[in-house]
Amino acid sequence: MDNEERLQKLKKLQVTDQNESAFYYRKVLIAWIANVAPLLKYDPQHYNTFMKATRTAIMPLSSKTITYHLNIARSVVDQAIIELENNIVPNKTSKPTSDIANNKDNPLAKSKWGLKAFAFSVAVIVFAAVVIWVINHYFPFLNL
Repeated sequence: MDNEERLQKLKKLQVTDQNESAFYYRKVLIAWIANVAPLLKYDPQHYNTFMKATRTAIMPLSSKTITYHLNIARSVVDQAIIELENNIVPNKTSKPTSDIANNKDNPLAKSKWGLKAFAFSVAVIVFAAVVIWVINHYFPFLNL
């Protein structure tokens, strides 16, 4: 699919003020997501942002939360349309943003155990401190 075809399809699927109220029906929203998502795969950043927002938008939450995440998804589609109209093509060689566990500058990512083991160690230490406090509080004769 070329960018011109992608642009025309995204324009047809663009959320406007006239059709916005239909998106509060779950089936309409899911169908819209299913049609838009493949069109955004040309840009991983757009695709990932869109999918994260729509995943939250389809959850049974308050209408305020749904509106917030739907607006994020709408803005991604709007941004993609503007970029395609202006022939702005994403840089394919750019590295995707990484989380803290994959960051090579993070000392925890370089360590033997990693971030998960560190979090587990902190949880064990906190649990042990609580157990010692309970024993000392309720059984002072043990003198721990």
